Formats: sequence, structure tokens, C-alpha cells
Amino acid sequence: MRTGVIKGAPRSAFLALFCVAAFLCSSFSVEAAPLVPLSEQYRTLRTEHFKIHFPIEQAAIARRVARIAEEVHARLEPRFQSGAADTHIVLVFNSDLINAFATTYGMDRIILYMTGPEPDDFARYEDWTRQLIEHEYVHILTLRPYRGPVNIFFRLIVGLPPNLLTPDGLSEGYPVFEESRVHADGRSRGRLDDPQTLAIRDTLVLHDRLPSLEEAMTGTERWPYGAVPYLFGGRFVAYLRETCGHEAMDRFFLSYIPAFFPDWRMRSLECGSMEEAYDRFVDREHRQTLKRLAAFSEKGVSPKQRLTFDGGTKRYLRPGPESPVYFASPESRSSGLYSLDGLRSSLVYRSNAVNGFYLDGTTPVTSELRSDLPGSIYKNELHRQGKRLFDDEVRREAPSANRSGIIAYIRRLDPYVELVQLIPDRNPSYSFWGRTSPGKEKVLLRLPMSYGMYQPAVSQAGDIAVVIRRPDSTRHSLVICRDDVCEEALSAEAAIATPAFFDDASGTSILFASDIAGVFDIYSLSGKEVKRLTHSLTGFRSPLMTEGGLYVIGQAENGEEIFLVSEFFHDEVDGFDRVRRPFTPGLIDNDTLSDREYDPASGPEFAPDSEPYSAAVSFRPFLNGTLGGPLSYINAGLAGYDALSRHEMTAGVGLYDEDRSYGYASYAYRRLFPDITLSFAGMPLDRDSPEYCGHYRNRNAINYCLGDRRFSFQESELAIDMLFEFRLLRNRLTFFAGRTLLRNSSQLSTTRYAYDNIDLGTVGATYQVYYFESYSRSISPEKGFFFEIEGSHHPAGWTRGYPAADGSEPVRLTYERYAGRFELFLPFFFDYHVPVLAGSISYLNGKDYTIQSDRLSTELPGLNPDLSPYGRAVQVWRFEYRFPIWQRRSRLIPRNDWFSLPSIGVRSLSLAPFIATGQAYEDIVYPDLWVNTAGVTLDMQLYAFYQPFSAQLTYARGDGEAGEGRFSLGFSVGARPASSHAPLSRPSRHPEYHHPTYSNR
Repeated sequence: MRTGVIKGAPRSAFLALFCVAAFLCSSFSVEAAPLVPLSEQYRTLRTEHFKIHFPIEQAAIARRVARIAEEVHARLEPRFQSGAADTHIVLVFNSDLINAFATTYGMDRIILYMTGPEPDDFARYEDWTRQLIEHEYVHILTLRPYRGPVNIFFRLIVGLPPNLLTPDGLSEGYPVFEESRVHADGRSRGRLDDPQTLAIRDTLVLHDRLPSLEEAMTGTERWPYGAVPYLFGGRFVAYLRETCGHEAMDRFFLSYIPAFFPDWRMRSLECGSMEEAYDRFVDREHRQTLKRLAAFSEKGVSPKQRLTFDGGTKRYLRPGPESPVYFASPESRSSGLYSLDGLRSSLVYRSNAVNGFYLDGTTPVTSELRSDLPGSIYKNELHRQGKRLFDDEVRREAPSANRSGIIAYIRRLDPYVELVQLIPDRNPSYSFWGRTSPGKEKVLLRLPMSYGMYQPAVSQAGDIAVVIRRPDSTRHSLVICRDDVCEEALSAEAAIATPAFFDDASGTSILFASDIAGVFDIYSLSGKEVKRLTHSLTGFRSPLMTEGGLYVIGQAENGEEIFLVSEFFHDEVDGFDRVRRPFTPGLIDNDTLSDREYDPASGPEFAPDSEPYSAAVSFRPFLNGTLGGPLSYINAGLAGYDALSRHEMTAGVGLYDEDRSYGYASYAYRRLFPDITLSFAGMPLDRDSPEYCGHYRNRNAINYCLGDRRFSFQESELAIDMLFEFRLLRNRLTFFAGRTLLRNSSQLSTTRYAYDNIDLGTVGATYQVYYFESYSRSISPEKGFFFEIEGSHHPAGWTRGYPAADGSEPVRLTYERYAGRFELFLPFFFDYHVPVLAGSISYLNGKDYTIQSDRLSTELPGLNPDLSPYGRAVQVWRFEYRFPIWQRRSRLIPRNDWFSLPSIGVRSLSLAPFIATGQAYEDIVYPDLWVNTAGVTLDMQLYAFYQPFSAQLTYARGDGEAGEGRFSLGFSVGARPASSHAPLSRPSRHPEYHHPTYSNR
């Protein structure tokens, strides 16, 4: 194996200094939330290389996960040589989040959400559990190792495993390749060569929009958004393995060269330039696409009329009262249900995420994601016009109905999935939250969750069709339930999706989409006769037949669109099994599902080969890196958490200034709702503090301790935090109590105290409510608002001021502080242009409010803090206009044939000119004492070394005595275009400012 510094690469010392310098001007945080439902009783199953953490009632599934994990380890670890020997796997049930993730930060840990995706939403796969384990365990094997002095130095300084900085296209490309390996039948599973992946590639080739290398490595604002590093990263890794060799590519993550320089890593493996390889890869993708599309075109292509032009994602075409209705997340419009009238679409119901719907007259009945544990556990719940239909915690999705009121949907009760018919209650009762007795549920079909059950449809005669995917197979079946009897009408070793009934003069037929021919097209089933209706180049799905033609969802250059097809082929089709027979799930072994349901009375005997989950046993402390402290860049500390993230801690010391250190510690308990956090940061109180000087009674000693006046502090806090998510709004309520000791507080630039030395005790609460939207090219939150109020009380028993540093008795103080702020993100005529109106106010009250004054410069830029006005109250009003000036990726440094310089370029640039006015006052606002300021912020979304990178430059100048021109510059590494926008550009304080309540990715 060859590793080391290559020709033309910088020396190790430069590499180390570069890595440290990059992170000195960056921010990195790991936010955690409870991973599993709070009431779940978890147990742990140990194997040679894994610890499987699972709810006690899911023991059989945990055993199967353990067996698969050991099989995957035995196959992959000899190749990647990671040294992984103790990986935690957490199984999350009762959640409809289609996701999984892995991390090597602190511990090797994999989180598996056990609910699988719909058949037209991911790829062909045989076993979702195996698919997840293979993908996520490759992350562990590739991101875990680090070798060489530079990588070791980086790990100690930054606190991160160095391979975590591998570009997304490679870190995700490797797992996609491994999950898509060719099986014994010669066919690939997973996303690599799946019809959905190829259709996306073909669409982008047709419109000359294949992602650049930078987009494939770092993500992109263009469709298909966050899927680009997976799909094109995976295919690029497959190409590199073909051209460079599998053994060489297996060694990529063992290189001594930092992950910041993937091109140099490639060269050290004698694989040549990554940029040149990507150019050849793109050429091959073009050739393969043209060959594939030429084969499709030989049999003709269905003519189509494009009806929408707003891009993004679209799903679930349904008949409306007068025109089709569908769910959409367009590129620059609100997410929700849209009605299509000719070439015009209009929003009829706003919703963040819909998993199926139907219209009861004009009233939408939807399945929408709601969270009973925000940030982790999301469940599909039925809503009628935004109000919950059921007052329980059961997961229900994919509702469908006919005009006669027969309603069907999927109900998930892990480890089972059910097809349910709802018999409506003629006299429903209502609560504050909505209807509590919508009707009686009748179970038509019940299967273990290892089966997939999707997308029911109801005919006018009351027949219910549903798609079933069998376990350990790519076979999908179309099952029809009539009069409590379910028959398998159709099956194939291919995806079957989005069935819909259609009645005409010849009778009732079922339309559905299938990729049996290599691309999704629309088929019809009438009796036992199956015909192919459309020939598309890049796929049709979600058929809706009307008198005017067939409405379908297809792909265009900027995403999914609605098309109208009016001419049909009616081709005979081979490959479908059309023998009607009673649907029988087949034998279910104990590896798939336990042969008996969990009985709480049986306790641990239900899982005798496991042990109760112990947070103490799974807790892993680790070195946090010198950059990991809260106040400075030179620290030495530990952090740690347990496998379920119920307990988190940090502790350490840091260098505060040239000759003083500080200590910090925190502990978070997330086993209950709400979260409880304890934290401390501080230093020994300096020599002029009352506590220090009180030890001395001679004049010289007192004079000595007054001679060196430096600011010092100690701060401790208890916070109780609750996040509530409603259908659209997010709310956060935080109760806090703390104690802060300040010495020489006159050096503070934010607040002025009447006493140089003061002890502050605080109890209070903060409430936040917000809603805003964010799109793929947004430079700011859009079309929403943020509102926050805070109140705090300083009780006399905890709050004291020291008139002098001579040991005299302190003065007991008490007062209150109230504050509020808001931001309105206003709609505008142009896409991604955002006018913002904002304001803030603070007010001091109580017996001793005069001891504190807030400085205006804290809220109003362009003022010198030392000269800034201060007072009992401060209010500021601000107007800002944010607009993009450049939204196209462009390299700043051209390629060089003789020296491989890492890619550096611009993703987007935006400007935000602003004006603001404010006043600090005691009791009366004076018209002639307003202080005005004006300025501009330049946000730069960049990429460097295949890493997203953000910079912000702000200039502001205020008037009056304190006014002066002031610049500020900030940097952030890791601002992903798929998740955040301009992360440094706004001073708002709400904790999830960059996590919109709606996003179209």
C-alpha cells in the first residue's frame, strides 16, 4: 500500500497549519436530540462487533439486525481495514422518518429508522434493513480510520475524526456503491443502476445539466438537490473503481493525506487527477444515456403536453371538484396541495409534508408528518383541513376515498402494517384538537413490517387496491380487497406504484406505474389483461385518467412536473404474473417477526439473550480537541454521550487570555420531556474581587489587590427546554435559572452595571414561535415570521452589588428585565428577494432597576460600544432588503494541468442593504434622540477544497457621538446548500434559525 505526500503536495507542517487555520475561522457543533421515544424500554443485544439497542418488543428484529451486521462486517472489514470492533446500532421504531445515519464522532454509532420508503421514491431493494445496514456501516468503516502525523494532529486539535471532512460525493458514494453490489442473478440492487437513478441522469443529460464535480462533491441548489452526492457520487465511485482498481480505492480512506485534499489522495494511489477522471466519467454518462434513450425511442415516445413549470418535487395526483389536485414542493413557491387549471396552478392548502391525501368535497383529508419528539420521532397522522382526525398516537398514512365515502389507508403498528377501511361515524365528537371519533376502523389486511404496503386506491364500487412488496425480494404485488377478501391480481419482479381506478364504458380498470421496462411508465390492468399505455424516456408515474386525457407526473430540467398524455400505445406486456389468487403472506420465520406478540408481563424473558440498556455502560467519553471549548480556541477537555443520546456531558479547561485559564462543564439529560441542561463556565475571580480582598486587613494588601483590574466571571445555569411542533408552527419554551458573578464589569461592551462587582441571580422564561420557508436557492428565510419574548427576575436573595473591594457588606438588589423581538420575512415580486422588517425592545423594572443599563450598540450596528447611549429601555427598528446578485457556481481559480490546485469557487453572492433606528432611554422616548444607522451585508457562499464555505462582510455606520464606520467579517465551514443558507448573515437568536419549518428538499 502506498501512502504519503505526493509530488507537488505541501509538506506535512503546512498541511497541519492549514487545517488548524481553517477551523480557527469556522464553527462546528454537534446538536443532539433524543433518538427514541421517551417511554420505550430498550434492551441491548451484544455480538462480537456490535451492540444492538432495541425496544424490548422488537427482539426478533434485533436478532436479525445482529446477524446481518456481522455478515456485512465479515465481508467489508478485511477490505477497508478500519479497526471497527464495537459499533452501536440503535433501532428506531414508531417513526415515519425515512432515514438513517452513522457517525464516528465520539463513538461508532448507527441509527436505523425501520420504516421503508414507497416503491417509486427510492430504488429497487430486497431488504430495507440490510440496505440500511450496508450503507451506514460503510460510513463507519470509511470515516473511522486516520493515519499519519497530519491526521493525528488534526484529530487532537479539532476533535473530529479527519475523514469526516471527506467531500460528500465520496463519503456517500462509497456506501451507495457497496449497497448496490451485483447479486448472483447479475442484477444490481440499490441506487447505483436503479431505473429511478438512470431516469434522473437521463433527464439531466437531455437538458445539459449534469452536476459539475464541485456539485457532485459538495451538493447543489439544483434538482435533484440533496440526492446529487448519493446518485452521482455513487456512480463516480463505481467509475473510479473500474478505472483505478478496487484495491486502490479501498485504501483511499487510509491515506496519510488529509481528507481536505481528495485529489492528492487519488494521485497518491496512482489514480490520476480526480477532475480529469470526472470529465471522463461525464463523457461516459452522456454516451450511456444516448444509447439508452435511442433504445427507448425505437418503439416510439408518447407525446406529452407540459402543464407546470415550477420544478421541485410533486406527488399524489388526485381528482378534484373541477380539476386535478396534487402535492408539490416547488422550487420557489410554498409547499402544499395545488389545483391545476389548464396551465395555471394555485395553492389550495398549505402543508409542509404530505404522505397521501383525498378530497372530501373541497375539504382536504391529508396524512402529514407530526412530531411528538421534535427533531427525532415523526409520525404520519390524518388531518381534515389541518385538524387531527384521531386523538391517539397511531401512525396512519396514504388515505384514499371514493365519492361514496369509502375510505382506506395504511396503519402502522410496529411490527405490523395494516390496510384499514374507515367506516365514518355519522355523529362524530370533537375536541379542541379536532375530531376524536371519526369512525370505526376495520382491518382488511395485516402483515409484518418486513413487508411493504403502500398507496391504497378505492374504486367507485368499493374495491380497494394496494401495493405489497414481499420481504427479501424485489417482487411487488397489486392486491385487490373486495368484501373482506384480498386477492393478488398482479405481481412482478419490478416496482409497482401509484395505482388508481378508472371507470369507462368498458368497465373498471386499474392504472399503475411500473419500471418493469427499465423506466417508469403507465400500465392498465383490466381483468387479467395488462397493457402498456405510455412510452416515456425519463419516466411517468401517478396516473390520473380523465375525459381530457391522462395526467401524469414526469421529470423536467428543474424537477418534477405535471404532463398531459392524450395518445396511448396499448402494448401487450410480458413479465407480469397475472394469475388471480388469494393473497397469502407465506410463512413468517422468527428472524422476520416473532411468532408471538410482546406481552409486557413476560418482561426480559421475551429477549433472554439480551440485557437491559445501560446508559452508563454505553457512555463513551472522548477528547474534544483544543478547538472544542465554548470561549476560546485553546482548550483541553472531554465530551461524551451514550448510545441513545439520553445523557451528554462536556468538561475541560481553556486559555482565556495570555495568563489566565477558565473551566467549563455541562450535562444534558434527555430521558424526559422537556430536556434538562446544567452548565458552568468561569474562572477564579480576579485579585480585585471582594472575596479575594476580604482576606486582607492591611492597607497595602488592599491597595495591591485593587491595582490589577481585569474582568473575570463565573456563570452557572439550569435550563428546561421544550420544543413543540404543530402542523405548521414551531414553538419553543425555555425556563431557566442561573447565577452569574461578574468582577470589573465596566469592561463589558453589552451591558452597563452601577456596580463594578456584582452577583446576579436569575430566574426566567423565553418563548419563541416561528414559521418560515426556505427553497433550494434561498439566501434567507422567506414568507414567514419569528417572534420571541423573554422575562427574567433577579431575586434579592441571589443578587448583590459590592460598593467597594474592601470586604464591606454587599447591597441586596432585586429587579426584572423584559425583552421582545420579531422578524417578518415579507413576500416579494421576485424569487429569492426578501424584504425584512424587524424590531426589538428591552425594558428594566423593579425596585433596583437602575443598577443595570443596556447599551444601544448591542442591537444597533455602526456604534462605538464605549460611547454608545445606554438606558433603562432600548428599542430598535430595522428594515433590510436581501437579494441575490450571483447564483451560479463559478471557479475562482482555473484548473492547472501542471499542478493540481484544489477547487475554489463561488456558489452564490447576495447583498442586504439595511437601515435602522434606535434609542436608549429611561422613561420617555424623545423624538430628537433617535440614533440612525445604515449599512450593507455581503453574503458569500463559497466552496473550497470541495467543502461548502461561507463568508460575510458587513459595514455599518451610525450617526451621533457614538457613530462610526465599523466592519465585521465572519466565516463558517460546512454550510450545506441543501440545509442552510448564509449561516452567519443574520443576528437572530432563535436556535433553529437555519432549519426552516418548510424546505423543498
